[in-house]
Amino acid sequence: MINQVTLVGRLTKDPELRVTQEGTSIVHVIVAVNRNYKNQAGNYEADFVQCIFWNKVAENTAQYCHKGSLVGIVGRIQTRNYENQEQKKSLCDRSYCRICSFLGPEKSGTNHSIKEEKIVNNVPDVMVTLIKMQAKTNEKLEQCNVRIKQLEHIIYTEKITRTSSAS
Repeated sequence: MINQVTLVGRLTKDPELRVTQEGTSIVHVIVAVNRNYKNQAGNYEADFVQCIFWNKVAENTAQYCHKGSLVGIVGRIQTRNYENQEQKKSLCDRSYCRICSFLGPEKSGTNHSIKEEKIVNNVPDVMVTLIKMQAKTNEKLEQCNVRIKQLEHIIYTEKITRTSSAS
């Protein structure tokens, strides 16, 4: 089974770095991802995806990104169950990110308009790169699944052989 998400979108607020009691860096952000079609009113809509970055990815995101930064993300989706304030069960989908590519200028960058123009023109290239990374990961997962099935068959055959020789 594969649980992998690839997103390209903009941060909706400045990332705030926090550190857990164990010393692990963490950043929670929301990434606005435009849909590639228009609604009935003729406008593009966006999905707002909660994302969590850990360790060095979190530290780099907090250091180099800001509200509106264009980012490319590869991670996995995880659903969390919890009780809300009205004591009702709720579900929350989040993307736990292991790769974050910074596609925009740094916080302290100057001449944003030129950099932003170059970045927007390169979004298809970035998507191709992210999709290739995802394909390689999927290929490796498929190889692992094939190997697991081979090992399961060997174990099953070994059990039958042992059972037959014990009789």
